[in-house]
Amino acid sequence: MASLAFAYGSFGDILATVQLAIKIAIVLHRSGAPSKECTETEKELKLLGNDLHLALLCLQQTSASPLAPFVAKRIDEEVVQCHKLLARFFGKISAPQASSLWKKIYWAACEGKELAAFRMKLLERRTALTLVVELINSGALRAIQDRIDKVRVGVSGIAHQMLVQHEQLVAVIDHVPHGVAEAMFTVISPTGIAIPISVTYCGSYQVLDGLLKMYMRNRKEAGGDYVERGDYNVVSQGVVIRPPQFTGTLKAGMRLEMSILQRGHQVPAKNCPQCGSPSTPLPDIGWFTCQNSDCESRYQVLESKTSAGLHAHGSGSSRYVSFR
Repeated sequence: MASLAFAYGSFGDILATVQLAIKIAIVLHRSGAPSKECTETEKELKLLGNDLHLALLCLQQTSASPLAPFVAKRIDEEVVQCHKLLARFFGKISAPQASSLWKKIYWAACEGKELAAFRMKLLERRTALTLVVELINSGALRAIQDRIDKVRVGVSGIAHQMLVQHEQLVAVIDHVPHGVAEAMFTVISPTGIAIPISVTYCGSYQVLDGLLKMYMRNRKEAGGDYVERGDYNVVSQGVVIRPPQFTGTLKAGMRLEMSILQRGHQVPAKNCPQCGSPSTPLPDIGWFTCQNSDCESRYQVLESKTSAGLHAHGSGSSRYVSFR
């Protein structure tokens, strides 16, 4: 009965969090002409909805396990953190709608800054929830369940080993951050969005690549297709970081930038690499700005004679595109 109570409590928290995310999206949509910050925030809310759905599936799949109370408790802790974050932000954006004039003026002036800060906090909470679900789904719980079944039919000597594995799993999952400050570094997306990532959970370039592909998935307008193909570099202070160098180079507080790699002559330099619209050269050498009012991207094009990218697919000329 205890596991059943945990499960229903978690289901209710997930449903309440999804409903709150929908309310925030509706308020932002009704606030007037959608800004770029509003659009990016709505995308993050949709991704949170996907993450909550995966958490719900995880609860359902482990409901019959003796470890179900532990799974439900750990997921519920992260969902509650997400709900608190959404509730605080909803209070901010809903109050000006029916409040005094000066509050409306204040929100209009600070909207972009508030939305950017909210997205960074939301991404941190999404990352924590995703890590918990992935660790639970990694097969460790299934292995422990198999050992429990063997113990029940009389296999001796397994109980101690099972306990050790259980303690290791709990220790790993409990290490997922609960909003406590930890060592972080930041990756700037092609559209200038800051992506905070924990140093603890990004020990190799392969892990970073997976996280960036997950974040950029279904974001074609932000260069998601290039990232999905691996046509990008990670740059620190103008220097490309190679995969073998990543682990030794990574430090807390670092700011890395994603540089999109266009091969051959996919898009002329005079056309925007995001929307394909004509671009205007800027006074800074090599920099362009998109003439499309819905895009207005600023980017730099650097030509290379050899395929020197991190994900090179042959030789020939390559074009590196950096955004700002």
